[in-house]
Amino acid sequence: MPDDLFQDWPEPQPKETQPDEFPAALQNGLKRLDAPPAGVPAEIDARVLRMARRRLAWGRRLVWRVAAVGALAAAVAVVFILPELQPRLPPRPDAPAPPVFAEGDIDGNGRIDILDAFLLARRLESGAARQPEWDVDDNGRIDRRDIDAVALMAVRINGGSPS
Repeated sequence: MPDDLFQDWPEPQPKETQPDEFPAALQNGLKRLDAPPAGVPAEIDARVLRMARRRLAWGRRLVWRVAAVGALAAAVAVVFILPELQPRLPPRPDAPAPPVFAEGDIDGNGRIDILDAFLLARRLESGAARQPEWDVDDNGRIDRRDIDAVALMAVRINGGSPS
């Protein structure tokens, strides 16, 4: 393309226009665009801020609640599922049998001695919760007669060992 094609055309010159040549409505509109934005009233600003904080706090509480429910569900799963995963072992044949205690053996050492009578007397005097196995004479009450019965068992000829 030849370069001399546009040589004859004059360069466009910007036209100088004065601000008063524009319509007044356009001038006012342009001035308003250039002006700083109108302020938000403090009451509305505070209300929006309170609502935003309340919404944010609700979200945080929801996260904590979901985390707590998840932790609780995990704990329940561990409590109920873990025992099921453990292998069930048969009892060992050489394991000792649990000791059998005779009536009147208050301290559970396998012998009926005067210490059992003393222990029963101390427990009754202290007001400790009464156990049904303390009713040695089988009269339905736990009292001084039971202490005497244990003492009599302790001084028997066979030494108070369970029969």
